[in-house]
Amino acid sequence: MAYSGTHEPSSFGERNSGNVLLTEIPEPGAKPLVKVISTGSLSWETRDARVIERGQLTELRRQIEAILLSRPTLIEVRLGGLLFAEDTVEVARIEQIVSARFLHGRVDVSALAPAPSDEDWVSSLPLGFLREAAAKLRQTANSDGDVKRRLIAARALRELYVLKQEAQL
Repeated sequence: MAYSGTHEPSSFGERNSGNVLLTEIPEPGAKPLVKVISTGSLSWETRDARVIERGQLTELRRQIEAILLSRPTLIEVRLGGLLFAEDTVEVARIEQIVSARFLHGRVDVSALAPAPSDEDWVSSLPLGFLREAAAKLRQTANSDGDVKRRLIAARALRELYVLKQEAQL
């Protein structure tokens, strides 16, 4: 028994789709000869990155920029691990490249947490509510508590960092 998958992939992570099978049985009782013929016109790319040190997002961005687009391409980028304050701008660059270069793309940053060592930018915020909010968000994002709360806090902290960077321009 052989299954070719669909003639065109329809989601990320599908295996053996975008093909048809040409099956020949040379004579009664003979073993079938199966030839896989690619029919898909789309290219589906997935990039998973686990960030554990500064600069990894820059390398990932370069890899994404280097993808050859010989046919319409959809891409999914999944980021996990630690987001260092100085690499936040790379997330925005990756999102921009994905939306501009590819037929469709998405960047999932829900598994990125602010790096615990990045306290300098929080302490550079003005005294008062803003700094207190950033410190509370960092504490929640790095806690062992509810996963949904941690993800929301981490995203809010990233957005706060981006706003801080934009305000300095």
